[in-house]
Parts: sequence; structure tokens; C-alpha cells
Amino acid sequence: MQRKHLGIVLSLAVALVGGPSTMASAESLVPRAAVEISMATAKPIKQSIQNLNLRSKASTTSASLLVIPINTKLAILAVSGKWNQVTYESKTGWVSGDFLKSFPVSSVKVYGYAKAFTAVRAKPASSSASVLLMQRQTKVQVLGTSGSWSRVSVSGKTGWVPSSGLSKSVPAAIYRWVNGKQPVLKSASTSGATLVTLSSNTRVSWLRTSGSWQQVRTSAGIGWIQTQKLSNVVIKPQVKVYGYAKAFTAVRAKPASSSASVLLMQRQTKVQVLGTSGSWSRVSVSGKTGWVPSSGLSKSVPAAIYRWVNGKQPVLKSASTSGATLVTLSSNTRVSWLRTSGSWQQVRTSAGIGWIQTQKLSNVVIKPQVKVYGYAKAFTAVRAKPASSSASVLLMQRQTKVQVLGTSGSWSRVSVSGKTGWVPSSGLSKSVPAAIYRWVNGKQPVLKSASTSGATLVTLSSNTRVSWLRTSGSWQQVRTSAGIGWIQTQKLSTKPVANTPPKPAPVTYSSPRWTTDFLNLRTHPTTSSASLGVIPRGEKVLYGRSSGGWSNVKTSKGTGWVSSIYLSSAAPKPPVVKPTPPLIEQPSFTAPRWTTTNLNVRSGPGTSNTSIGVIPRGEKVLYARSSGGWANVKTSKGIGWVSELYLSTVAPKPAVEVQYRWATANVNLRTGGSSIHPVMGVVPAGQKVTYLRSSNGWANVVSSVGTGWMSEEFLAKTESVGLQPDTIAVNAAVKARFGSYVYGYGGVRAGSVGHSSGRATDLMIKDYKSAQGISNGNEVARFLITNREALGIDYLIWQDKIWLGPSLGWQEYSKSGKYGTQFTNNWNDTTRHMDHIHAETEGDSGTGAPLID
Repeated sequence: MQRKHLGIVLSLAVALVGGPSTMASAESLVPRAAVEISMATAKPIKQSIQNLNLRSKASTTSASLLVIPINTKLAILAVSGKWNQVTYESKTGWVSGDFLKSFPVSSVKVYGYAKAFTAVRAKPASSSASVLLMQRQTKVQVLGTSGSWSRVSVSGKTGWVPSSGLSKSVPAAIYRWVNGKQPVLKSASTSGATLVTLSSNTRVSWLRTSGSWQQVRTSAGIGWIQTQKLSNVVIKPQVKVYGYAKAFTAVRAKPASSSASVLLMQRQTKVQVLGTSGSWSRVSVSGKTGWVPSSGLSKSVPAAIYRWVNGKQPVLKSASTSGATLVTLSSNTRVSWLRTSGSWQQVRTSAGIGWIQTQKLSNVVIKPQVKVYGYAKAFTAVRAKPASSSASVLLMQRQTKVQVLGTSGSWSRVSVSGKTGWVPSSGLSKSVPAAIYRWVNGKQPVLKSASTSGATLVTLSSNTRVSWLRTSGSWQQVRTSAGIGWIQTQKLSTKPVANTPPKPAPVTYSSPRWTTDFLNLRTHPTTSSASLGVIPRGEKVLYGRSSGGWSNVKTSKGTGWVSSIYLSSAAPKPPVVKPTPPLIEQPSFTAPRWTTTNLNVRSGPGTSNTSIGVIPRGEKVLYARSSGGWANVKTSKGIGWVSELYLSTVAPKPAVEVQYRWATANVNLRTGGSSIHPVMGVVPAGQKVTYLRSSNGWANVVSSVGTGWMSEEFLAKTESVGLQPDTIAVNAAVKARFGSYVYGYGGVRAGSVGHSSGRATDLMIKDYKSAQGISNGNEVARFLITNREALGIDYLIWQDKIWLGPSLGWQEYSKSGKYGTQFTNNWNDTTRHMDHIHAETEGDSGTGAPLID
């Protein structure tokens, strides 16, 4: 199974379980290096005069990256024509200079950082009074210099520090690690008040030394710890040795079989091995310590042993037929065997551990009994006994499906419609008999009984097909869409009844007509019928007949129907040739105009003139002159006339393209861009919303709840993917075996690569603070590790430990300083994964092999 580089995978955020209120934002532990502004070239600053698109390229046709709000100040990085390159909210792109105005650049400020704990002096001299004390890495504004001293501004105060004590970038952090569980004090004295108590190997940031004390920065603030209680390197944890019970075992108070029992542990229970004495091992399990025979432990989880329930059976809470029922299992349910006690077996089920009698279990899967089916060849009576003279149990129609239970001579015992009886074996077939059809001869009633006085079931039109069932005298029983009924034999045909429509009289096309307009030639005398083509105005056609205001004609496009109102019996007059007008000097087309709607370009100034084409809204045209409210313009369709009502002297604003986002969790929609605004409703996870604009990490959107604001942290630019096959398999396997341990399954959401790609699930453990809850979670984790190849497991996080594969095993999580750094200063039961198991999968790499319980 291919493994990803854990350094990349684990540096990404591990998603939390729950709604938006439980999500954490990633923050860098080390401040960014300062830029020596005094050496940087000042960038011109401009301000947006309206909301405008930040585009990926210097073109209105390129994709919009986001919308920049009005009055935003932007540093200009580059210029291309009217386009300006800027950076906004970590995205770099292009905006149109048409919507920017110049903004004066403020004076350049120079900053520095304290290399060590430093006193800020009132004057540039070591003997001068101290204005304030500042910690290592403190950022100051440098206001000027005097010799070897720098005048600085910090925390609202001004003073002097040695220039050698400042650096242009943030000094690298210096770390120490706590040696054992230790208190951090508020002052450098053993009698000082406790600021916070840190667990062993916690990493702290070193600030300075004062005698035998070290000043350090912790998650609770700055305090003091004695030098001997800190280490310059990570303290390697003591290697713990574990074992697993091979069988049901008593943990003894002393290393002897006669010693008192401390507790009883089930097969496969995990224990920590603390040491040995002869053939005995001292172990820690479920918070207690005792002794077990070393031979009773294995280094890996013993393979599960399975049994299958023989028939529907109860599992009891004790090894007694009078014991209370834990759960009732259906036949062939698989259970995990634990031990034998007399005629009883202790087993693990989805409902917990219980007892079942040995004879009610099987060592192998119970093969289901194969059922045999048959189909009635004809209308048949099912008899009470295998004889024709026996009473009829029920009557069944042709093609009825029955279950064959056995045979006796030439008879078969069958089960049908909840009853059991006998039918001749020759009357059954192994497959459904082919349907036999009849056709109704003329419009006929189907009756409920084989009698002309029977009630009518349905009346069928001529040539309706029915399914034949049987014959009774002069009647036929048939199946129709309305049910089963009877029809007389002479009213049915064994093949479809031929319907010969009367032939229409031939049409003679002889009378000439002329079209008075352009006309559609249609297949039938209606506007809803298909057009065979358009015949031009003035064409001579041959008339044949008429129908409801339509004429059947023979034309250059073929024979069809046209509206009679556009036909004339008189030929059109030839057009009058107008004299050629004198030559007029061509106008000059120079003034720009823009269309405000789609416009006809006409050959002359008026709607009676022919259209030479249609130009779209927003097209730039060149204006020359006007006449009676019409403008003579040069367009993409040529030179012509358009109505001046629909021309503008101002270019239209570029259209704002519609953007969409998808909710990555159930998110509150608020009336304003802040969590202090009232909640309008909840936008469900996965819903598509229309994205309008952004402000301070909040998005203005249109959703099913209404128009409002929601946190951009829970919006994605693409629709969320579903759970991947490996993740689905993990959830299914855990639900089937440990459904009583887990109350929720966190899946696809924003916050980490694993969750957003559907490769991670959060298994929420019930009563996770109790010893039993922790034990249950451990059992689930062991199961996932045992079946890591089958389920495609990449890594796990549980109980503030991270499992990184068989070679690395379990390691510290929050205490390592390597994992979950986005949760620094926000560690809790959820971020430390005390209440859930985070299972990251490969996506689709599981082998699908049988799972080991």
C-alpha cells in the first residue's frame, strides 16, 4: 500500500468534529521575518472607487478571483495598459484602472526586533533611567539614531536602546523542554505563585536567564522555571512494552496461581508489561496492576476466533437458561468467540459480551437451504393431499410462482399465497411460461364472471391486446390493465385486427395563386406542424384544396399547407424602378456611441426600411449624423440607421459575473458580517449559494435561508466531494462491530485535506472520559490497526497520541511540537482527540480482505 509523505499530510489541519463553532484557525508559531522597509522601493497606492473584480489576467474575459470592496487602498505592483496588478487577501491579480483613484503614500516606517531582554532608557546612555523593559523578539519602530544608540517607539512609549541590541528580522525562537511535570512560577522564586503546571516534555520558548532561573513563554503567558528542570533537547519517552491476553485470564495480586485475583480480563485484552519475575509478568490493565503467567501473553493481538449462530437464538447475560437476554441474533450471525465454560460459550456481539449454549453455535458458516421454485403451466387447483379427488385448498392462475417443498410420486408439494398443498408435477415448469395474447375484435366489455349478465370490469377498444389465461365453455379468462375478467370467445382474435383506413380522394393542383408574404410551408393545416421550408413573397404556387383557413398547394419547396390569407389569385405588379439619386458626399463616422439594447440596423431612417442585421447590446458604433430621431452609424453589420433612443455616449460598465460557493458544514447565516449579528437561519452543508462580496473574512451570499452573511471559512469554491471508498469501509466496519461504542461519524467538511477530500472520519467515543469509554476507544483503534491493509488506513489520532504505521507506532501528538501546531494555545479534549478517533485513509487502497476482529 502506497504511503504519502507524512510530513506533508500531518502538517495540514486535522479537522474537528461538530459545527462551525468548534473549528480552529491555523497560526504560525514563529512571527514572519521583518522586511527592511528603508531599503524597499515604495509602491504607488491607489483606492477603489467601487466594488470591482480582481481578475486572473488583464482582461474582462478572464476569471474573477474575488470582489474588492469600494474604498480599498491597494499597492500597485505593475501596470499593463489600463490594467493594474495588485494583491488583496493573499490573491494577486489585475483590476481596471478605470475604477481606481490615486492615494498619497504615507511616510516609510523602519522597524527592528530586540535580540534579548532589554531596558529602554530615557536617554542614549546605560546610566539613564529605564523607561520600560522589553522581552526578546519585541518589535519596535526605529525613530532615529545617535552614535551607537537607536531611538525607538514601543508599547506607546519612546526611549533609547543600543543599536547592537536590535536586528532587522525576528530572532529565531529558542526552545527548551520541561523535564518531568513542573510548575511555571510568576516570579523567580520557589515561593512565587504558580502560573501554570506543564506536563513532562512540554516545549516552551526561552526568553532569558536570571541566576538559576529561566524566563520562558508558555501557552498561559510568561513565567519562571528553575534551570535544572529544563532540557535543551526533546526528552525521549520511555519505551513501553505491551502484550495481549491469549485467553480469559485472572490477574493475580502476586506472581503465584494461589494469589488473590485483582481482576479478570478477556482474550485479546491489551496490557502494559512492567517487568517479569520468573515465569510471571507484572502488568498494568484498566488502571490496576498485577501478575499473569508470561506464557499467557502474546506480542501481537491474537487472531479472532469466530462462531456462527445456528438458527435465531438469544445471547444471555449469564451462563444460565434463566439469564436475562442481552440480544437476540438471527440465524448465521457471526460472533467473536472468547471462552468455554461447561456447555456454554462466551462471545462478543455488537450489543456486548454474553453467553450462548454450545449446541446453538457452528464452527463454520451455515449454508442457507436452497429454495426450489416452479410456475403453473395452466389454471390449476392446489389439493390438500396428492390426489385429484382431494379437496381444493385454492385455485391458482397460469404463470403463478410457487415454492416446491418436495415430491410424492407424480405430485409436488407446493407453498403459494401462504398456503401449502399438492399439484401434479407435470403441471409445473421451471421457468415462467410464455404469455399467450389475444386481441379484442371491436369495442367489447370484459365481464367479472363468465356470463352475459355479469358486471362489467372494463370496456376495451378494438384491437386492444390482452393476456389469455384459460378457456371455460364459450368464454375466455383474460388479464387486462383493470384486472382479470371474462370475454366471449367470438369477440377475441388470435392476431391483431387489421384496420384499413379509407383512401383519400386524389388532389388536383391546377389553380394558380401568388404569395403576398414570406410563408412557412407546413406538413399539416396547423401552425404546430413541421415547416418544410419558407417560400418567398410573390412566388406562383398551384392550389389544390382548402381546410379551415389553410390551402393545400404545390410549391418550389414541395407540396404542403399555407395560410389562405397570404395567397392572392392575382399576379403581383412589377416593382417601380426609382431614378438613381445624385451622389452625396459620404458622412464622417468618428463619434463613438454604445447600444443600450439589441438593435435593428436599417437601410434608412425609419421602421419601414429593411433591416440589414441586428447588433447586440453594449456594441461600440461610430456616429455620423441624425435625421428625425434616427442615427446614421457604422456597425459590425455595416453602415445604416438605428433609433437614437437606444444609443449612449457612455460605455457600459463591465458585467459582474455571477459567482457561486458551497457550504462545507451547517453554517449560521447572519444579518451582518460578524458573529455579533443575529442569526437568520442555518445554511445546510453542501448547499450552493450565490456569492456577492467579501468583507473581513465574511461573505455576503444569497441562500435558501435568505440574503445575509456567513463565515468564508466554511465556503468552498467547488462542490464538496463525498466520502472515499476506504472511509466508507471504515465507518461500515466500525458500525457493524462497535456501534454501541460510537455515537457519531464526522465526515466531509473544510478544515483539513483529509476531511475536505473525503479521506477522513472522526469516530466519536461515548463516555470518553470514563475508564470504560477509553477502553472501548482503544479496542476500536486496535481493530483499525489490525485491519489497516484491508481498510486502507493511513494514520490514526486518539488520546493525544498519533499512530504513524507499524514501524513508527504511537507517538506524542500535542506534546511533540510537530503535530497539530495550528491548535497551539487552543488545546482541549477535541483538538487533542481525547473524545474521538481521527482515522485518515488512503482513499481507495484497501485490499478488501476479510476483517479480523
